Amino acid sequence: MPTLMDAGGHMRMNERRQVTSVVLTGTKGKQLHFEKAFRKDASGRTYLDRMIALASAHAEKVFVVTPAGVKYSDVPIWKNVEILPEDEAERGSLGGIQTALRRTTSRYLLCLTCDMPYVNETFIEHLGFPSVQEHGRFTKRTFFPFVLKNDVLVAKTLSQAVRMGLLSVESFLSSVRARAIGPGEVPGLLEVSTPSDERYSLAES
Repeated sequence: MPTLMDAGGHMRMNERRQVTSVVLTGTKGKQLHFEKAFRKDASGRTYLDRMIALASAHAEKVFVVTPAGVKYSDVPIWKNVEILPEDEAERGSLGGIQTALRRTTSRYLLCLTCDMPYVNETFIEHLGFPSVQEHGRFTKRTFFPFVLKNDVLVAKTLSQAVRMGLLSVESFLSSVRARAIGPGEVPGLLEVSTPSDERYSLAES
């Protein structure tokens, strides 16, 4: 599959229009809480600022999806970034992704969460974009980040899952026949994306 990236791991300018990025800032689930968006990394940047910069490097448009009823104030204005409240409350990550998918005609949707300080351009470059036979690509253990094709199968499966309350990201990715990219294919990268992943990896080593 021809790569959409340049040598530096960024989306080629003439290809970025094919990609929309969505950054999920939180749900009321166990894994993600919107307060994490404004935590600061070692450089003093918030997690949200960092993920928006990463998303913008690979997409023409970035949607930041917030939990329903939560309004962010005192946040910077980013170019080509739109803050969206999720369409439906209590629908988890899949509900946030559907909120973004409904508003884009891009060929691909790059799905990120705000609390992944270890994900970088190299991570995204090696994750890659789906081939002709694939409808998505995801990281084998952590699932996020992942890339979806904006096609009929993905849209229909996502809509059904959200409507029926079947909100497992793992099950959804399996249903759309997304390809898992394992750590063996990208050594040292895909096992660690969040602080909890780092603790897990250290415990297993």
